[in-house]
Amino acid sequence: MNTDTPTICRRLTLALRRDPLARIVAPADAFRMADQLLTRTTISDPGSRLWCSIALEPLASLILAASAGGSGQGSHWVHATSATLHGADRDDAAWDEAQRACSQRRTTEPMRTALARLRCMDARQRRSVTKVMVNATNPAKRPRVLRSVR
Repeated sequence: MNTDTPTICRRLTLALRRDPLARIVAPADAFRMADQLLTRTTISDPGSRLWCSIALEPLASLILAASAGGSGQGSHWVHATSATLHGADRDDAAWDEAQRACSQRRTTEPMRTALARLRCMDARQRRSVTKVMVNATNPAKRPRVLRSVR
């Protein structure tokens, strides 16, 4: 595994905070975690199945951006950003900030553009997707399964 010193420091910081994002090192890890979170949301609210499937890429993109390989801001940032996007209009600067955080070279094109696609959706659809993202990342409902991402 080829990692640089800042990434190692961010991983240690996240690990000390017992943040589940400490183990996220690749896009596949972010997708796996997003899928776990959204699956639990679907189980608790079966009517959200469609919105959870649409939320997979945007949530994985936010998770990767907040991981040690990204900014190292952790799961609280993912939840706060999801909540901000949930209340934001299409032209709100919050979308631009989140998009900048998610535009990493090491990600795939679908992950880099996931938030842009979500932003272009109809307001009601967009809010339905961001609502499941907020519910999935709620720290009070954080599932135990996150501890075993790898």
